Amino acid sequence: MTPLSGTSFYQEAIAPIVEHLRTNRPQAELFTVQLAVLPDGPYAGSVAVYANGRRVASIPTGLTAEYGPVVRALTDSGAQATCRAVLAGADDAGGTIGIWALLPSRASIQYGGPFLPPLSGHRVDVSADTAAAFGESIKSRAKRFTDRRLGLVDPASGDVLLAGSVIGGLPAQARASIECVVAADAAGYTTTCQLRLIRESGERLRVVADLP
Repeated sequence: MTPLSGTSFYQEAIAPIVEHLRTNRPQAELFTVQLAVLPDGPYAGSVAVYANGRRVASIPTGLTAEYGPVVRALTDSGAQATCRAVLAGADDAGGTIGIWALLPSRASIQYGGPFLPPLSGHRVDVSADTAAAFGESIKSRAKRFTDRRLGLVDPASGDVLLAGSVIGGLPAQARASIECVVAADAAGYTTTCQLRLIRESGERLRVVADLP
């Protein structure tokens, strides 16, 4: 997660988000923000962050060169550059509320969608038979090919489902890192994820779950 800059200047805009989430979703302070490159003014070229139509923060200056072109390209294509974010900081005692964005480690545009890429990928434990069946289902004959499909993560068990059936599970060392999936489930979101079926010549097919 990436701490956003400038939240101290936008506490008035952040306050309604805090009130709504902590009143209606006390177990999950997860929400969606929109990113946009500022076209003019003293901070032209920086990436501003908006929630509920109001500015609440900025992407840190050190990340502008990486994320700016991606956000601009998405906006120019007519899509909205969005990502998930969580509140951080003050509780009922008062103080400054911060925002952390669930940004990917590298910015890129994938599949023409409005969302930035997933946060992290975890290897899914699948049986040899399941891996072989997935390999046969891939039509491409390329020596190395990645087939992308929409999966679902069970936040309680760590099981990964495809087309309604369990295909495997996240390894034990990865399950500790799905707090944002648990939070998304508690907030009422569907815990979908991208599945990457990776086939390489001479190797067993691998399945990777990109958690949102």
